[in-house]
Amino acid sequence: MPAFAALFVLALFLDIPIAGWVHSAGLSAWLKGDLPHRWTLVVRFPGRFYFTIAACVVLIALAFRRHDPRPFDDAALVFLAGVLSGVNTVLKWAVGRTRPFHDVGSIHNVPAFHLIPFRGGWDGLFFAEQNLSFPSGDASLAFAMSAALTMVAPRWQAIWWIMGIIVGIERVLEGAHYPSDVVGGAILGILVAKLAQRILRRPPPQANISQSV
Repeated sequence: MPAFAALFVLALFLDIPIAGWVHSAGLSAWLKGDLPHRWTLVVRFPGRFYFTIAACVVLIALAFRRHDPRPFDDAALVFLAGVLSGVNTVLKWAVGRTRPFHDVGSIHNVPAFHLIPFRGGWDGLFFAEQNLSFPSGDASLAFAMSAALTMVAPRWQAIWWIMGIIVGIERVLEGAHYPSDVVGGAILGILVAKLAQRILRRPPPQANISQSV
């Protein structure tokens, strides 16, 4: 985690220049076009709860196919990590950071570090995903999946982590998040996966049936 803390500090310094470049270069606008947007939805799939469900279905199918109960436990870990990552919505509302160049009704960008905690009161909690950015929900879930899947199938850990990194990069390039939003989401995702591991009292990753997926 010290490395992630250092990365988060670095990301804070990069928030303004990178978000400004993505916006001024027209990259974010291009990625929101019809054809590119279809591909970004594919890239972002690990950051959607549908991916969590799909991973759980595969693990449960393995349990039935091989008559081994361990993948059921693996599916429980993946599912719980995905659910716990939903705390990012509460954090977004509590922090109140506007997405880059997403301020409604103004031609000027809200400053990157202008925060309005608990924006909109209790009602704002239910709309936090619309225009608030810290931490990134997609990155939180994607990295929760990266960490959880590494716990159940460490043989493929390079793929799981690359998957999370790609989701994070896409969110920045689309102009939906600052770099620190993504790094913060990654840290949150890893922490909730570890929390899920503790709740389910799972030992550290060992050779199990899921590693052969």
